[in-house]
Amino acid sequence: LEIKQRSGVGYFKTRIRPISVLFLAAGSLVSGNGGAEVPRSMKVLIAYDGSGYSRNSLDDLRRAGLPDKAKAVIISVSEVWLRAKLGEFNSDAAQDNEILDYIRKHSEQIDRSLSETNEVLIEARTELQDHFPGWTIKVESAIGSPAQMILQRSAALRPDLIVIGPR
Repeated sequence: LEIKQRSGVGYFKTRIRPISVLFLAAGSLVSGNGGAEVPRSMKVLIAYDGSGYSRNSLDDLRRAGLPDKAKAVIISVSEVWLRAKLGEFNSDAAQDNEILDYIRKHSEQIDRSLSETNEVLIEARTELQDHFPGWTIKVESAIGSPAQMILQRSAALRPDLIVIGPR
């Protein structure tokens, strides 16, 4: 992000890194002692894809003033649209070797993608657990549209905080 600022002799540009997008749900804070608002048992949903943006969002969490105890779910989504299996084809088209080879290669690619997703999740869990040793952290991988899967998981979990790296 570049910001143009005026100085005494003209304009200059400043480059800043945008912080992660942190969404805090309404009603996630309750009044504590002395009128200060403190989070109730906080639930955090973290969308993580292993990119630099995602890594930065984990770093940003350290500076966000979050509680020592929370429940976090880290979700990573493999953007795969067609999950074809060889056993699903019973038509004459399935007898064509080119089609079978394509399905086999596609299935292998999906398996590699899911394997990479799981590795990324383990990395994220380790990093987050190092920063927040008192948190209970669960990891989940999914297949499909990242936006749709994050929204579906958010609706089911009803988190107080959703963390998404800016992109």
